[in-house]
Amino acid sequence: MIKILKKLSLLTKWTIGIGLIHILYGYAARIIPINFFWESIYVGFFFLIIGAVSHLVTMIKSRKKNKQNAIGVKIALGFVIFLLATQVFMSFMIPNSEAYSAAKKELSENPLLQKDVGKITGFGFIPIAQLLTTAKDPIDYSGDAYFNIIVKGSKKYVFLSVTMHKNYGEEWKIIEMD
Repeated sequence: MIKILKKLSLLTKWTIGIGLIHILYGYAARIIPINFFWESIYVGFFFLIIGAVSHLVTMIKSRKKNKQNAIGVKIALGFVIFLLATQVFMSFMIPNSEAYSAAKKELSENPLLQKDVGKITGFGFIPIAQLLTTAKDPIDYSGDAYFNIIVKGSKKYVFLSVTMHKNYGEEWKIIEMD
């Protein structure tokens, strides 16, 4: 293990270390509970991906320097960059979706949820989501949405799984919440 760590660049060590610290804190914050920065798990995974990119770039440079084939490492780098780009894209698209806005609105107005968590003060900034829609025409569509959302209340934070549905010509509605 120490042999592997010695081969890593300083940037790679730092990004992986920061990522692991964020992930550990995120899980600890949910278990203890600490009502602060539950999103650190997602930030930690982002740092781990950056660490992987850094390590792969270093490997490519090393292989070129030693006149070795680097095609496998380049393919791995392309795959990791694709994952990173997808994550960044989804981190901006999902919070701005009509379905997520409707989920936040319904959750904010839910008296049972407010009784449990207190006054809702916010939501996690990186929801995990799956959106499936079918368009009838360019304007009207139906679909289902599945979100894992951090709800921040004045008493406590909770991690909710929310299932939503939208029929043609109607608004998004929460149909299940755990």
